[in-house]
Amino acid sequence: MPHDFFGPQIQEKIFFMRFIIHDLVNEDSLRILKLIHDVIPSEAEGGRLYIADLVLSINEKSERLKYMLDLQILTFTGAMERMEVEFMSLLERARFKILRIHKNRGFCALIEAVAGLRVGYLLSFRLRSHTPRCSHPTHSNSAA
Repeated sequence: MPHDFFGPQIQEKIFFMRFIIHDLVNEDSLRILKLIHDVIPSEAEGGRLYIADLVLSINEKSERLKYMLDLQILTFTGAMERMEVEFMSLLERARFKILRIHKNRGFCALIEAVAGLRVGYLLSFRLRSHTPRCSHPTHSNSAA
């Protein structure tokens, strides 16, 4: 049955997207996610968004095939495979909060997210928790 991701969505408790987001540029992905956010119930009401997709990681040596696919997606559609931080940023912009990224030995991961993220929450957290440190001897990092 055909479905239009860019049109109004039907209100459901659970949305499951498998290999959808990676074919789209950020603007189109954000548009779809915002439409889902408009109709998905809150976390307290059992609303969940599940995204099954490739999640790239810098730390894993077995990522070579995933990065090759990333280049293919970029070449054919102009889109990309995303790293964890890129998924976090995209979902944050659509006002979702990632609860967990379920990784396995297989090809794709499952991202579990809920609606209702307050705008600016993650940004303010990042600013408070990641204060840059200066090692220059003339600058002091301690409070006097």
